[in-house]
Amino acid sequence: MRNKWWIIIICLFFILMIPNILFSIKSEEHLKAFILSAIPQIFFIVFGISSTRNLKLILLFLSPLYIIIPFESWYILNYNEPSSSQIIAVVKESNIEEAAGLLGYYGIISKIFVGIILFIIAIIVSVKAPINKIPKGKKQKAILYVSLFSLILYYYVCFNLSPDANALQQQNFQENLSQDVNLTSGGLALGERRLSKSFPTGIIFRIKGYISEKRALENAIYHIDEIKFNPFRSIEIPNEEQEIYVLVIGESARPDHFQLNGYDRQTNPELSKIKNIFSFSNVVSPWSMTRLAVPVILTGKMDKNHLSPLDAGSLVTIFKQAGFKTYWISNQSPLGIHDSLISIHASKSDKLLYTNLGSYSGKSNYDIEIIKTLGHILNDKAQKKFIVLHMIGSHFPYEHRYPKEFDFFKKGEKINGPPLLLNQYDNTILYTDYILSKIIELIKTYTEENHGIGFMFYISDHGETLPTKECTQFGHGHNYDPEFMVASLLWLNENYSNRFKEIPKMAEKRKDYPFYSRQVFDTITSLAHINYNERLEENYWFSEKWKKEKRWVFGDRDFDMSDRGGACNEIR
Repeated sequence: MRNKWWIIIICLFFILMIPNILFSIKSEEHLKAFILSAIPQIFFIVFGISSTRNLKLILLFLSPLYIIIPFESWYILNYNEPSSSQIIAVVKESNIEEAAGLLGYYGIISKIFVGIILFIIAIIVSVKAPINKIPKGKKQKAILYVSLFSLILYYYVCFNLSPDANALQQQNFQENLSQDVNLTSGGLALGERRLSKSFPTGIIFRIKGYISEKRALENAIYHIDEIKFNPFRSIEIPNEEQEIYVLVIGESARPDHFQLNGYDRQTNPELSKIKNIFSFSNVVSPWSMTRLAVPVILTGKMDKNHLSPLDAGSLVTIFKQAGFKTYWISNQSPLGIHDSLISIHASKSDKLLYTNLGSYSGKSNYDIEIIKTLGHILNDKAQKKFIVLHMIGSHFPYEHRYPKEFDFFKKGEKINGPPLLLNQYDNTILYTDYILSKIIELIKTYTEENHGIGFMFYISDHGETLPTKECTQFGHGHNYDPEFMVASLLWLNENYSNRFKEIPKMAEKRKDYPFYSRQVFDTITSLAHINYNERLEENYWFSEKWKKEKRWVFGDRDFDMSDRGGACNEIR
């Protein structure tokens, strides 16, 4: 009988290790994943048992974790990595209906059921199993000291091991941004991020990261609440008339890979068929990183370092103050090194929803999730709607950004970096074309049914370096020319085009003008006929008074006047 109890206990401890085993299997770096996740948990469990000498007490202490295991395992199977602080934020922001949209009602119920069953079994075993405490002795003490030493050594290595270049770069950007905008860095130190990969002890670090960043956001939100634009309409639009204005923020999309701009591949088969669409081929972003580029788009403000200041209101704020109901749907993460400052502005919307449980580094939900949610929002009773849609777009790894049916570009020369990287990137642009066409289709249908006016304005946060025969680099976050050129386009519905005929004429005329993403704030408010005291007509892309300004990039470099050099076209 006692042997059966031992078999059950061994199985329970094995089940506790399942998330770590799955992470080791699904990760591209199997050994590294195993060392980060499974090894510390083995040390932790052995230390706990040898120090208390009570196996049943340790099992009782760990029993609540069995409720989480089905969800954690499901997440790793789908996204190839453990959950994170960002996932805690998504869960916190979501209600049961939104969670069901991500997991399905059956998925939620089945996981809860399995988790509760495991929890009950662990409780019964920890209470009923006829197993005595481990006797004291040299062997017990040796195991205790070895496991304790191993844990200390492991934690020391995690906190002191030098980061790779990419991790160090991200950490530096985090610290620099924190100083520039008076926002505490929050989140986790590099060592803590390594330890957060494990289960179950990693959960402690994930919760710590969530709490830390949440506090930083709450402190920063205070400044935005004090901002008053005092907006007014520049033309009279009846309150009962439907207005639907949508800003789509893309990700890593280069204009020279859009068929609409003359690219020799058919990356825009759907958008090419649509009337009243205008693609702008010469738009520059001041930054090649999402968390620095997007706030500039949202606020139209830059300080002396060409960063968006914390005390700047966003498009969400001004539309809200102008009487619009505001929505933010994001297929990116709500917290983390890429998104904290963006989340501050997103949090001011009337309705905020995150549709992605994945991350930048691996698999994630496709941008079609945005479309599913947009349909519900358009049916909201509000007459005036301003909607921000934040895509994951073309963020590396590219092969995880589109479903199999969009794996269209397969032939071509193999290039430096991952195999057929250029083809994978163009597939992401092809999928973006599909998503944007679906957004337009939804707005078009809704505004026609309700005799309303509307537009969709799309702009990518930054561009992307792609490897060539000369340049072996790819991605963004550098000071290479292609990372600052961004895809951007405007679509106007029929009612809007007919009423404001000068706008489509000017948009067509200026498709190749040297625009700057900082001017998007005044361009979108002007398109929506919202005015405010500090508005500058010279920032409005389609105004006769528009003026080209210096397009500063990477902090201190004039994009149009700086020299280029090196294999990757570095801006010097």
